[in-house]
Amino acid sequence: MSLITTLREQRQKTWVQAREILDGAAREKRDMNAVEETSWQTAMTDLDQIDQRIAQLEGQEQRSRDTEQAFAALGIDVPTNRSLSSVEADVDLAFRNAILNKDRRPIVVNPSAPASSAATS
Repeated sequence: MSLITTLREQRQKTWVQAREILDGAAREKRDMNAVEETSWQTAMTDLDQIDQRIAQLEGQEQRSRDTEQAFAALGIDVPTNRSLSSVEADVDLAFRNAILNKDRRPIVVNPSAPASSAATS
């Protein structure tokens, strides 16, 4: 189940609970008491937060779809979260270390060398 679906279900449950508070006071033909008012306000705040998170996730999904379409239009395979080979992992580590240490020396890549000496910084 996707996070968006889970959030929508949570939103529905929160709305039902808030509605029960409101309906209870209406059935008794009275205003909400302090506890009900606090619960109502909390539920409304929760609904707003859930709505914002759903909108954020939907925006991320749309950007992902747009990116995939742009890559497809260019005839390029969409990048994936694939595992790195040992050589790629070594180069990645060397690159990250060089950045973190502000090291300006070039990173030497030798794909034919054993993985332990493929990347040096």
